[in-house]
Amino acid sequence: MGDVMEEQKAVSRKSLCWWDSNFQTDPDRLFAPGYINRQEPIAATDGERDVTLDELKTIVAEHHRAFPGTKVQIVMQLEENNRVATHWTFSVVHQGVYEGVPPTGKAIAWAGISIDEFGADGKIAQSWVVWDKFTLFRALGLAG
Repeated sequence: MGDVMEEQKAVSRKSLCWWDSNFQTDPDRLFAPGYINRQEPIAATDGERDVTLDELKTIVAEHHRAFPGTKVQIVMQLEENNRVATHWTFSVVHQGVYEGVPPTGKAIAWAGISIDEFGADGKIAQSWVVWDKFTLFRALGLAG
């Protein structure tokens, strides 16, 4: 069972490092068919909503255009049963349009926690994500 948990933690790390500009991965190898991401991924949404893998691929691509030098740091991971919780930080420099805001050149860092639930195939079936949107949005003038 320890090997399975370590494999799940590695998959969770890879799923977060997908946001890192220097990390190349095929998300279809990490996420199960029918994957759901439960979060508020963009300022334009009204509250929490579910995001499909195809929608998440678009969000990550838009993130890479706005923040091409993204660095992801894994702070800590815990696992229980078929779930892995990961505390992480993102460090970026705003170099492309994000939410309508032109590049500012500002360096910004924020933290978050993801909880990934794994299916029998060893892939992530769903995730719950909470991250410090306020820090990012305040730095870009999207929040007061």
